[in-house]
Amino acid sequence: MKCAIGLCVLVLAAPASAQDGRVLFDTRCGTCHESGDPRTPTVASLRLRSPESTIDALTSGAMRVQAADLSVAERRAVAEYLSGRVVASTTPSSAGMCATAPVLDRSVGVQWGGWGPALTNARYQATPGVTAEQLPKLTLKWAFGFPDAANARGLPTVAFGRVFVGSQRGVVYALDAKSGCTIWMYQAAAGVRSGIVIGPAVGGAPATAYFGDGRATIYALNAGTGVLLWSKKIEEHANAAITGTPALFENRLYVGVASGEEGQGNNAKYECCTFRGSIVALDAATGALAWKTYTIANEPRPLGQNRSGTTRMGPSGAGIWASPTIDAKRRLLYAATGNMYTEPQQTTSDAVIAFTLASGQIAWTTQVTPKDVFVVGCNSATAPAPNCGDDIGPDFDFGNAAMLLTRPDGQDLIVIGQK
Repeated sequence: MKCAIGLCVLVLAAPASAQDGRVLFDTRCGTCHESGDPRTPTVASLRLRSPESTIDALTSGAMRVQAADLSVAERRAVAEYLSGRVVASTTPSSAGMCATAPVLDRSVGVQWGGWGPALTNARYQATPGVTAEQLPKLTLKWAFGFPDAANARGLPTVAFGRVFVGSQRGVVYALDAKSGCTIWMYQAAAGVRSGIVIGPAVGGAPATAYFGDGRATIYALNAGTGVLLWSKKIEEHANAAITGTPALFENRLYVGVASGEEGQGNNAKYECCTFRGSIVALDAATGALAWKTYTIANEPRPLGQNRSGTTRMGPSGAGIWASPTIDAKRRLLYAATGNMYTEPQQTTSDAVIAFTLASGQIAWTTQVTPKDVFVVGCNSATAPAPNCGDDIGPDFDFGNAAMLLTRPDGQDLIVIGQK
């Protein structure tokens, strides 16, 4: 607003149109999404998303850094151009709420309280309740659809007669296991890809639901009511995210941190890269930090310049994408890491790392694929992305959790597959 004596002129920016959205997408997003890189969603798949979910991705999700300088109107224009639909709502739908919310059934207990029925991540259930002969006779009892979401990546958790599950839009739901109606909803600050960990109700303390979001924030909710007990951001890096399900053991919550920074490979103006993976241990009751250990000990430093003259940084990468594995007998935590983003190469990428439960000290490291330095665009059929190094790796992450198994002869094994 510009004002003079007796006169005011209000200057307003015109809202961005769908046509502007096409131009914005072509100039800001098309290079990656039309590159053919298998790790980047195609334009066709983006068109299947609701405009609300695209706005979520640009505002608080995986594309928040790339879209940081876009206005609210420009993000909306991109979303409406891709979907061909007008943005209708950005609030969770209240459809399907239980007419009368059933009480949390403590007699049922926790049946599948995290990434699996046990912290060894073997995901073996000795008494599943369904036999192979019964499988052909199963019929649909109820179904739940995620409003304004194109995909659902979080593992449902069954406990106390409820099903807990997060969504692409950052909404966590507690559903009645018998009917599928919604008991409560909670809106996180970003998408929830991790599973929901349920801590048992002890004494007068409520059962607690723990989960992480796409902006590296951990939440603890009252599992009965959905009321927030505490939340804590465990990594300040702009690209950091929690994708793996946390592990709850002896009143501590252990969380792995990953990131989408390797998606900046085609961004010639970005100082790639500075993220380092980590494991964080929190007090389960308060969220207070017990310890934090990075998978790369050395902080990133300037390495030179990329193909466009922007500073390159390193070492970086080795994110932890999956749930930590707890070895109660040896008092160790096992976590598997992803690839490096930039050199110099470290022995902790594409590796299984053992951390002590007490302090987070690294007890040992076994690397499977060395020299795996990679960011999105390095496998381009034409020319490598601007932020690729000279020695490009195969991009062989460990994206799944290590399984701690015991053989019939009593020997313990760590089993994990690499993509």
